[in-house]
Amino acid sequence: MTTQDIGQILATNLTNILKVAGSLDEYGKPKRIRSTDLQRATGVARSTLRTLQKDGGRESNPDLRTLCRIADELGIPVAFLLMDSQQWLALIEAALDMPTMLGAAALLDEEQGIQGPLSAIKILRYAKVYPLEAPLGGTPTGNQARYDELASKNEEKRRNATIAEALMQAGARTHVARKQLTAFAASLANRGLANKGST
Repeated sequence: MTTQDIGQILATNLTNILKVAGSLDEYGKPKRIRSTDLQRATGVARSTLRTLQKDGGRESNPDLRTLCRIADELGIPVAFLLMDSQQWLALIEAALDMPTMLGAAALLDEEQGIQGPLSAIKILRYAKVYPLEAPLGGTPTGNQARYDELASKNEEKRRNATIAEALMQAGARTHVARKQLTAFAASLANRGLANKGST
């Protein structure tokens, strides 16, 4: 994904959010938040806010502090400003995988006890979605390209699981939280969320 693509996503998201981030009108519908109100609340210059929204965000290159101020004022994680519809759909798919991954995590816990390390890769293995295996009776010499593709997909899933797990487990304070976050990391890896929108 290019900087221009990210700028376009940010511009679209910010424009859509600002249409409904104001107070409610007399009919209970959300009103537009004025740029001046957002500028006053965040300390971000109106010219910067305009740049973030104009021309599909092509000219915008906000720093992280600016994005954090805007996100904090809007009450959302900063990542939400940068997510496109494909990433949202992948997140929903990952959430739909959670019963399977939580079930696998619970069974793993029973087998190895709370002391055993729980990892997203172990959960994926236990859920029988990793590694992807060649059809029965297939041989590498019969279709090397297919085996290479499977090996590539397995490596991609392993890497995604490891990265998602590292991001999520950092804040886990209890075993239950660690298990839930690790199961969600497995779900994200299984659905390939890390790759959505990256090409």
